[in-house]
Amino acid sequence: MANPNHDSMASNKPQSSSTNAFRSTPSLSTQPRSQAALLAIVTNKNISSPFDYFKDLNKDREVWKFGIRIVDVWSVLGKYGQLHVEMVFVDVKGDRIHVVVPKDYVAGFKDMLKEHTTYIMHNCSVVDNDDQFKVCDHRYKLMFNSGTTLTEEKLDQIPSHVYNFKSFGDILSGKCQSNLLVDVIGVVHEVTFTQREGVGKKVQASFNMKDLSGNIINCTLWEDNGRKFMSYSTNTSENAAIIIILTRARIKHAHVFQKMRSLWMHLKLYHRLWDQVNILIKKFFATKLISNLSNKSAK
Repeated sequence: MANPNHDSMASNKPQSSSTNAFRSTPSLSTQPRSQAALLAIVTNKNISSPFDYFKDLNKDREVWKFGIRIVDVWSVLGKYGQLHVEMVFVDVKGDRIHVVVPKDYVAGFKDMLKEHTTYIMHNCSVVDNDDQFKVCDHRYKLMFNSGTTLTEEKLDQIPSHVYNFKSFGDILSGKCQSNLLVDVIGVVHEVTFTQREGVGKKVQASFNMKDLSGNIINCTLWEDNGRKFMSYSTNTSENAAIIIILTRARIKHAHVFQKMRSLWMHLKLYHRLWDQVNILIKKFFATKLISNLSNKSAK
């Protein structure tokens, strides 16, 4: 490929109307070579940024290049038995977006979609985020298409995880959007109801969760997540506080408490000691944390 700086500065031939961006700099050819090159770079400073950002999305383009980290991935089985994959991506700016791999493209990508891994992604469709319950608070979501490529690449500048924690106070006062799935963190205060599987019954576990301000919300877990919670809480010392991070939880108004449950039966329980967890440990003298009970059905 020809060097555009060389073309714009060394050629004495008249320039045509199709000259590139470097050539469009006024009087560029009269400048010393080093200064002209510098001006060209400044004039075209967008070339120094290798990635597009989620904040700049629009529906007029399908040609994109993102540096992303998968922070959440799960499978969804449709009512006709068709499987598609959904994810949450974080870009180099730390912004989150909901991503869908339609059923026609699952086979080509499923085995390479690894949580916490970074990739370079080229091309996708940008569609309105009009789901009944929104995974991310972004006006758009991304949809894989026939031109989408995903290449694993080490991008350490992308955050390992970006939570959207909502305070219990905001939940109880109704300040949170009822159609936006949220992340919450707290300590199990009291187990209020459990139900084993039976005829016409689903496994269910309900408990009150408390934050540092003493606010209490009621949480309900179903099926596999409820089963895991009951197993862990039964085998945990009465003196140990159980600290939970819930992701993609749905807020439901119900009398005094807000009922939260994992919309896709997906519960995240981590053993990593983030700042919020450390504070809760010191306050409630937790001796154990529930380790990762994520449903890795997308793998």
